[in-house]
Amino acid sequence: MSTTAENPTAETAPEVPLPPAPPEATLAKPDMFMPLEPDSFKPIAGFPAADLRPLPAVAKYSGGLANAFVIKANPEYKWQGAPWHMHHLNVHFNYIVKGWALFEFEGVGKVRLEAGTAFYQPPRNRHRELDASSDFEVIAVELPASYPTTFYALDPETGEYRATVIDAETEGGELTNVVKVDEAG
Repeated sequence: MSTTAENPTAETAPEVPLPPAPPEATLAKPDMFMPLEPDSFKPIAGFPAADLRPLPAVAKYSGGLANAFVIKANPEYKWQGAPWHMHHLNVHFNYIVKGWALFEFEGVGKVRLEAGTAFYQPPRNRHRELDASSDFEVIAVELPASYPTTFYALDPETGEYRATVIDAETEGGELTNVVKVDEAG
């Protein structure tokens, strides 16, 4: 956290005492502030073209009701895209911070999302990420914090899709366990 002492050019606000606290008031805690650190971004297993920055205070302090994270492209790898998939969640909101990405959504088709674009993705909407710029960065907010995802793999021999459900568990916003839940033909 930046303070006036650390940032002498910051304007100082006049001291104003807090009014009496209502019964529903909640105190802020130091770990609710998540500054960017050199190791904040972690590689995404099986997807080297992007790195993930968990924002664990969201899941922790919402009691698992919500999760938030930042994904950014890893410029050392070419974005390979992702298969058709859908997240079994209630709310999925995204804001493109930098660069661009090409997505395909069931219902609207291909959409190029540029920096500054915000979008709400409906629950259980099948989609895929096709391409992204080397500087792509997105902030995502999801409810609940943990949820299963169904991936659709095309069988080249039969021409049919195979659906596999994966449940990714989180603890305090950190990915802790990935479990294959179900496979349907």
